[in-house]
Amino acid sequence: MFKPRIALAAAACVALALLPSAASTQERNAETRQHLTIWADSFSAAFTPGWWEGEMQAFDSSGKLVDSTKNPSCIKAGESNKLATEMHDAMNSIADVGNCTSRSGGAGSLELEMRCTMGDRQVSFLSKGQYSDGVVDWSVDFKFSGPDAPQTQSMKVSARRTRTSC
Repeated sequence: MFKPRIALAAAACVALALLPSAASTQERNAETRQHLTIWADSFSAAFTPGWWEGEMQAFDSSGKLVDSTKNPSCIKAGESNKLATEMHDAMNSIADVGNCTSRSGGAGSLELEMRCTMGDRQVSFLSKGQYSDGVVDWSVDFKFSGPDAPQTQSMKVSARRTRTSC
């Protein structure tokens, strides 16, 4: 339902992180990496295997709706974990080279705010939402600034698992 859009945003994050920047601040960003791991675990738990129906909306940097789809999707065992891992790894790449701050909603929450500075470039990742047994309402904003910055991307997903198997 929303994998391609998230994969593009994650790739943009990695591209920004790989540009030349200040020396590694891995030790200083240990808390941010911990928050990312907690978030990825919650994301995997939110999208359990089964048949999901709902809507995915993508927005451009001005907030204009650029894509909306209501295509149902089958999430097979391990797929939500794969997507969470891709996002986790992309954001960890930024935490490895940037000076980051983060705030987590804790275990079981889709809330995560991460802001990183890498020289004269900045990236922010804001995940908001909630989930319960088979229902997910989630939004994510990727904002970039500075030289060679990718375009800001936002997405909102409202989905409901209608069957536990595909």
